[in-house]
Amino acid sequence: MQARVLLTLALCGSLTTASLAQTPAAPAGSLTLDAGKQQGLRALPSPGVKVFASAGATPRATLVAARLNKAYAYFNQLLGFRPTVALLVLSAEDHKARYGSDTYGLPFYRDGYLVLPAEASPAQAELARQAKKLSTDPVDQQRIDGYFELLDVYELAQAYTGQRLNTAATGKPWLNEYCAILMQYAYVAQQEPKLLPTVETLPRVVAFHDTTPYPHRTLADFASAVANPQNYAWYRNLLGLHAAEAYQTGGPAVVQRLYTFLLNNPSNDLLGANAAMATRLEKEISPAVAGIITTWPAQ
Repeated sequence: MQARVLLTLALCGSLTTASLAQTPAAPAGSLTLDAGKQQGLRALPSPGVKVFASAGATPRATLVAARLNKAYAYFNQLLGFRPTVALLVLSAEDHKARYGSDTYGLPFYRDGYLVLPAEASPAQAELARQAKKLSTDPVDQQRIDGYFELLDVYELAQAYTGQRLNTAATGKPWLNEYCAILMQYAYVAQQEPKLLPTVETLPRVVAFHDTTPYPHRTLADFASAVANPQNYAWYRNLLGLHAAEAYQTGGPAVVQRLYTFLLNNPSNDLLGANAAMATRLEKEISPAVAGIITTWPAQ
């Protein structure tokens, strides 16, 4: 699979670190961060996203920020937009003070803040444990653990969809979700290609082995699944399988076309999961993206 990606990059042209350095700064987002979330935290030097950490969390925050700043620079160049983003690496106590009953340990993006735990996460470990039940292959299981370490890049991608796309008006959040997943895949393929097997394994395992009768399975029901972590993860991983296919056949340009498409089409009427929409996606983005609609297992 990695060889196919490298061939695609050779044909489509890659976005290298050198080209990023030569690109003018992308226009910035206008979001104003809630400064109260930063109170009592240590501000760390960072060339891209702002970074704040709880006491004792500096080493983890520094490690996470290195990858996020690399992804931030890549996405800014790829999409021509620079969202307002700050990283919070929080202890359980600081998390509770800022986000109340939200589950500690699962990374999330909200209102310009990318929130990560400072400590090992029982919630994330449980998700990984459940996922590893789907494969007895020790290599798969190791890669599933690594997959969860890449979720911060996916959450960063949410800033680009959340701050620039009219996500509330689309009415079809599965397509915005897919855009963030595709961005994550593109980052790994371009900037950390050795981790491609890691980002590909869990979607493959879920797509071929998870036969759980989830209450929500159609694209139209995607938003209803968000409250059920395992059901939501099933959607995300199937979309991840489609993201790999789209990138392998279209390279970085397919991400740009999808993002532009979403910018230009905020209306509910234009984003239905139906045959007409599949035709538009095939024509304006790629056949692989249209395939999400035409091959989705539950219609």
